Amino acid sequence: MLYEYLIRSRFRSKLPWNCYNCFKFLLAFTLLIVGLIHAIHVSIRSTTTSGTISNAHLLSIWLSSLSYAIFITFLHLQRQHGFINNGLNWFYLLLLVLFNTFAIITDKRIDIMLTYSYIEYALQILLFIMSSFSDRTDHIENIILSGSLDQFSSTDPNHLDNEKNPIKLCPKELSSVPSKLTFWWFNSLAIKGWRRPLTSRDLWRLPIWNNCEYLFQQFNRIWKHPKFMPQDKQHQDDYLLRKKKINLWSMFTKMYWSYFLFPSLARVFTDLLQLSNSMVLK
Repeated sequence: MLYEYLIRSRFRSKLPWNCYNCFKFLLAFTLLIVGLIHAIHVSIRSTTTSGTISNAHLLSIWLSSLSYAIFITFLHLQRQHGFINNGLNWFYLLLLVLFNTFAIITDKRIDIMLTYSYIEYALQILLFIMSSFSDRTDHIENIILSGSLDQFSSTDPNHLDNEKNPIKLCPKELSSVPSKLTFWWFNSLAIKGWRRPLTSRDLWRLPIWNNCEYLFQQFNRIWKHPKFMPQDKQHQDDYLLRKKKINLWSMFTKMYWSYFLFPSLARVFTDLLQLSNSMVLK
């Protein structure tokens, strides 16, 4: 997810406001306001009645409000960078709905504070349902395929939507998070291949970041760097001597360092947690 925000965001335009994302932002801000009012109310009650509200319960309510604010931030980044879905937001709402379902079912108290929990729970369910569908906007297919609307509006026949060369974007780029998890987006091609033999016209075009032309330009940009390809004629002899020592792994590392950095950090963090389990249990 972080790789998509940092790398793929430059290929996408900002999503315009529509009824879908406006209503989602309205629900998220309402959830944040209700969470803050709930936290303030509990804090005031904890100062007036001693011993009835534990510090852990008070801290959890304030952390919930903080998580709502972070959720709104990710919603803003999602629209700002042109992503029609966000797996991180979807998994956050899924866990939130599941855990709060068990909390509300097992809570037998009769208290006015439960009203806040019910309101928050209803807003969380609505946000989870809306996040299970991807956002839609005009020309989103062309933005992903060509990188910008300016390139799509050019007269290049490769970017024109006509009968000879139709633009077919992979449904995965426009599908929702549940569709990606269940590979539901692939059903259309599988059913079409079951009914008749597939041809090249049935296949989808690659996004610009997976295009061979773009990848070659990135590789060539690093290859022609003065570190690998000196421009000065005086250093040509030195370059011929160093040419045999050029390591392609270092060039691929420069191209894909961000792609491997975050999974590597996540793997290191996972290994540290596994090693520290025994210490935590003690």
